[in-house]
Amino acid sequence: MTEQETSCVVYIAHLPDGFEEKEMKKALGEFGTVKNVQLARSTKTGNSKHYGWAEFDNPETAKIVAKSFNNYLIFDKKLEAKYLPAAQVPPKLFTNARTRPKKINHDQLPKKEFALKLARQEKKIKAALEAAGIKYEWPSFIAQFDANGVAIPDEDPKTNKTNKAEQ
Repeated sequence: MTEQETSCVVYIAHLPDGFEEKEMKKALGEFGTVKNVQLARSTKTGNSKHYGWAEFDNPETAKIVAKSFNNYLIFDKKLEAKYLPAAQVPPKLFTNARTRPKKINHDQLPKKEFALKLARQEKKIKAALEAAGIKYEWPSFIAQFDANGVAIPDEDPKTNKTNKAEQ
């Protein structure tokens, strides 16, 4: 066996939505033993990038899978599959195959923190308008905070940046 035949990795592209690692391993398992499956995922959202790799026990199985899955129609998507020679396989391809990036739930951001951010922005806009000589009033967050006795800090507690309009 030459060095190019020792690879057992297949690259699969144009994967449909919902065709995740579990479904991919099940579908490819009909051809032989699947050692590893990895889907490329967005680090920001954790969603699939619709391409991935599969590693098999022997190169013959990988070649058969690449041949049969190429141009295979699944969920109105035409898959592209190709056998990767050992030279094209990245050295650490399957090191983080079982870890997923954590999804950030933006609905769970603290509401008070968000309201304070809006109030700081509004304070900055009002200061810029007053500096330009423009008198304009609108229903504001600042009035709501003043009515409840909450002081609006001039700097962001996370970044410790002060408002440049007030300096």
